[in-house]
Amino acid sequence: MDLLAAHNDVVRERLTRFGGRELATTGDGFLCLFDAVEAAVRVGLAIVAAMPALDLRLRAGVHTGEVEQEGAMYVGWRSTSDRASSISPARAKSSYRGPRRTCLRVPGSTSSTADCMS
Repeated sequence: MDLLAAHNDVVRERLTRFGGRELATTGDGFLCLFDAVEAAVRVGLAIVAAMPALDLRLRAGVHTGEVEQEGAMYVGWRSTSDRASSISPARAKSSYRGPRRTCLRVPGSTSSTADCMS
């Protein structure tokens, strides 16, 4: 199995485990939809934690925002992905990073347990 396929398998397994839904891929990136912020943050952390087994380092970012479904499309997710892309490149090492308000919405999370932007 090639590295990208192994990466995608890990991401998809974690998405299933935490109730996320894959909307699109962007090469080695995923745009996903969750019903709750906590699930999105937890899947990001789980994906980052799983990657050293593949000898990969990656970043995961979560943006919370409203979307509306119109047919098969989600209106608003384009701006969400733009914001997520501005969160993800903030770190060179494997990490999860998200807005502090998002991190703090996860029960038990503080700025010391999740790497949050201020």
